[in-house]
Amino acid sequence: MSETVRSYTRVTPRTYRSARRSQSGKWIVILVFLILVGAGLEWLTRDSHPIAEFFPRDQRLGAVINNPIECRSRIVASPLWSALPEDARFSQLPDLLMQNFGMPEWVLNNLVRERIYVTANDLDAFSDVVCLSRMTRLGALFEHTFRRVGWVDYDSSGGLALRHLPDDGVYYAVRGRVLVASPSRDTLIEALTLPPESAITDTDLEALGQPGPEDVQGIYVLDTDSLLGRNFAHVGFAVKVVADETRLDLRAVPHENAPRLFRELIADAAPQDLAEPPPGLVALSLDFGRPAEDVWNAALAAAGQSSWPSQVDDMMTEAEVTNWDAVRDLLVDLTADQGPGVRIALTGIETEEFVPLPELAFTFDANQEKVVQSFVDASQPSPNGEAWAMWPRYESAIQRLYIPMAGGPALEPTAGLYGNGLLVATSRRVGDDLLGRAYERRAATKPGNLFVRLNPQAFVEQCVEAGRLLAEDGLLRGYSMEAFDDRAAGWQRAAAAVESTWGIARAESGTVTAEIHVVSRSGS
Repeated sequence: MSETVRSYTRVTPRTYRSARRSQSGKWIVILVFLILVGAGLEWLTRDSHPIAEFFPRDQRLGAVINNPIECRSRIVASPLWSALPEDARFSQLPDLLMQNFGMPEWVLNNLVRERIYVTANDLDAFSDVVCLSRMTRLGALFEHTFRRVGWVDYDSSGGLALRHLPDDGVYYAVRGRVLVASPSRDTLIEALTLPPESAITDTDLEALGQPGPEDVQGIYVLDTDSLLGRNFAHVGFAVKVVADETRLDLRAVPHENAPRLFRELIADAAPQDLAEPPPGLVALSLDFGRPAEDVWNAALAAAGQSSWPSQVDDMMTEAEVTNWDAVRDLLVDLTADQGPGVRIALTGIETEEFVPLPELAFTFDANQEKVVQSFVDASQPSPNGEAWAMWPRYESAIQRLYIPMAGGPALEPTAGLYGNGLLVATSRRVGDDLLGRAYERRAATKPGNLFVRLNPQAFVEQCVEAGRLLAEDGLLRGYSMEAFDDRAAGWQRAAAAVESTWGIARAESGTVTAEIHVVSRSGS
């Protein structure tokens, strides 16, 4: 047995209870501390303000960007931006979307987690744009941390507690978990002090952008002095970018001040099976289920112009056409009393005449017996017997009618039976070319009332060629040859980025909807 002396301390019940109380007290202090910290974080990151509180009611643009951090690179890569002139509206949006404000992307993901709401009146420079987002709790904590670093300036602004990012030219403020930002200090102050009656409601904000696959949704209030603004108060829009294609969806209702003929056309219309238009630089197909004359007059009224027969009177008077009555009656019959389907194509621009002239082709659904009778009635011998007189000539063997003009074939209007309808061309060369082809009716696309197709690069190249001829002769006001070439180079770069553009519009129950597709060129 060991001789080591052992010492034992006696643990009494009292000392044991004292130790337990000491341990329990420490845990209570820790628990209270954690509760206080949690309560403090809960208070700092509380969601106490609705976004609608800072969203003005009377704005020209209200939009929602869905999943902004995820979709912005796709939006910026869209060919739509490269197809816009540098001074066009919205051309600055890509630069605005790609700003990180000196923060890592994972931090931005918490600051603008699901949506950014955008509102603005200045749609040229976006100087008064306001962006609003709801931060996550973690994002709110990040903001509390970042606001204390040196590159964020504090601006009390009478107790509004603004923050300024001088390197990025952005002012912002936080209310609850709502982040409100603008490049304009005054605009931000207006948003933060917005009277309740001047803000939109939560219901309006929710309707601004319903959850869906779109990248951007919103409403654009139109300028009342513009062509669209004279007929529609505002346009709802949605944008989706996928791979090399951008799709823009639009929705509008004619307002009560729009011309009666235009409102009636929209109210009575329903989607139709549209036929493919003739090939061309720009081509369209329309069918509103009504005679072409009704559609012409409604479109002219919407543009603030007189009726179709009056337009023909003015056009032919300026051209000093001989034997006016016969030509006028023929033009009105062939271009108005037809339909309901009408197709139009700009087939090219003739540059060999005394000035560059557009070459147009029209095809109509038509009663061919009536068309032939119109040809026969219009074609009479010239009173003076001149072979060159501007008098309709009908070739019954091939059922073609044309009007000789003082210039070349590009100035000889030509008409003939085309498929089950009628073809009218401003150029005899174009008319003969189309009449010589076998016609096969094909559907343009899904049902609608108006289909438009554009070949951007070919269209721009021909416009530039024609414009250069005019600039050489000093016929383009404000443009020297060098100035025109500089501007044309921008158009050509923009058009080269786009493979094709097409759109379709439909009217139903008094509402006009449209979709526009812009397809980028591979590798651009």
